[in-house]
Amino acid sequence: MKEHKPFPVTLLILAFLIFCAAGFLLLTYWQTHLKQSIGDLQKAIQSLTNESLLAEISLSQTSPELSGQIVFYSPSGRALHSEAFEMGGNDIYLEFHLISWKYETNRFVFGYPLRLYSDVVAPTDGIDILEAFTNALIQGQEGEKLASLLISGTIPQNIQILQTRTIAIHQYPGKSWQKGHYLILSRQDSTLELKEK
Repeated sequence: MKEHKPFPVTLLILAFLIFCAAGFLLLTYWQTHLKQSIGDLQKAIQSLTNESLLAEISLSQTSPELSGQIVFYSPSGRALHSEAFEMGGNDIYLEFHLISWKYETNRFVFGYPLRLYSDVVAPTDGIDILEAFTNALIQGQEGEKLASLLISGTIPQNIQILQTRTIAIHQYPGKSWQKGHYLILSRQDSTLELKEK
């Protein structure tokens, strides 16, 4: 009769160690992947709620005309251009051109003021703001220079334009302007909000 040799214990220990190492590597990979997925989700949520200041309106008079001053802000949050106004009507409209763009996996929205008009002053008769605003952008910091390139149509390498649109922001029906301060905020989902300060 042939004798069976016992299976070497060292091979059993070696197989067990290999199995443990493979399990550890798999667990580490899964944990890293899970952390990355959570990080991506947090970035996506943050990009939807992230807001920036486009303009601040100071109304000094609401009757018989609307008058005051508007300060426009750059993408980096710097006060860039100021415009005094006085016009007839009960509601002022501030028109913005929004450019949504992407660099690698990050999305951004820049807002450019176009013109100011009212419910009785037609857009063509309103106050044009874009040229003065873009002239100030060109002389600004890096982020502001990039914003001036995007509005001019000169798209730098690795930047992809996702969407462009024009929005006029104003008070909703039934809500009247009061003397005081208002903010116009832009969010990374390309929406604007008019907010009393």
